[in-house]
Amino acid sequence: MQLTLILSVFSIISYGWLFPFNLFLVTLPIDKPFNGVNAPKAVFEKRLEISEGLAAVQVDEKWGFVNKKGAVKINQRFDEVRSFSDGLSAVRVGEQWGFVNKRGKFVIKPQFDDAVSFHEKRTFVKQYGIWSLVTKRNKTIARPQFETVGIFSEGFANVSINGKYGFVNRKGKVVIDFAYQDAGDFSNGLAAVKTGSRQWGFINEQNYFVIPATFEAVGKFNSHGCAVKWNGKWGVIDKNGTMKVANEYDRISALDFGFFLVEQYGKFGLIDAYSEKITDVKYDEILPFSKPFACFCIRTLPCHTPQLCADECFDDVAEPKALTCIRMSVLHVLLDLCEEV
Repeated sequence: MQLTLILSVFSIISYGWLFPFNLFLVTLPIDKPFNGVNAPKAVFEKRLEISEGLAAVQVDEKWGFVNKKGAVKINQRFDEVRSFSDGLSAVRVGEQWGFVNKRGKFVIKPQFDDAVSFHEKRTFVKQYGIWSLVTKRNKTIARPQFETVGIFSEGFANVSINGKYGFVNRKGKVVIDFAYQDAGDFSNGLAAVKTGSRQWGFINEQNYFVIPATFEAVGKFNSHGCAVKWNGKWGVIDKNGTMKVANEYDRISALDFGFFLVEQYGKFGLIDAYSEKITDVKYDEILPFSKPFACFCIRTLPCHTPQLCADECFDDVAEPKALTCIRMSVLHVLLDLCEEV
């Protein structure tokens, strides 16, 4: 007997392009250990990544939440959910959105047309086609006025009015005027913005361009750099705009711990911020997992029912030598390479 899950691997979004990591199928025997416990007996139609100790799961078209051991913590009764953030999850009941805590109790009753997750104790909710800023007690801080919204990061959130983007702080005050064609979230003190020249650059909290707007598309800064595109190819720059990785790849996306996922001629590989190759660019697919350490499942052969990449790597797979799991450590560039099975 088998347990079939469909896991949603988080999408990696870069401003200017979307790097798709969608759903993939994993099949587990229910009589084998799953992270140290028996696999859950329920069959989940869909499952989001674990966030704050809980993962959203769908059964019979209704969503609820389970813990890391697969035990149901919030019964499946919602039509749509978002992962937990700041201790709350945005959930939809019928056509209205509200927020529940980790006990499944509504702290803000369903009343909105749409809602984004809480970050830094603030979120945006949508009614009658426009967005407003509210607190966890549903107190309105900024009146409904925004056409699009981001999430709060480092004290700021990007918002738009009349097709122009700017930034507000946690008090709802506009701190960077609506002057840009597009904008991303602040990360490591910088935010990507798109200018009238249709080029991307990076501003600081004082709205000064630290890195000029010269790029065709950009990602988000992590502590080691940022993926940028110019002359049709992707590379990596540091916070001073200095090139760290030459623009020679078809796509690049930043991962945790200073690693970058690269694509070239339809194949994937991993590099660090100094252009050192962690793996050759030769794999058909590399799927990052959210773990205490970075865990990458690498597929080199067709494998329609891969085993879940658990804490200690793969127990077995449907097709031998089809999968390899690479574990990365925060303290070590490469902790170990799991054995092929």
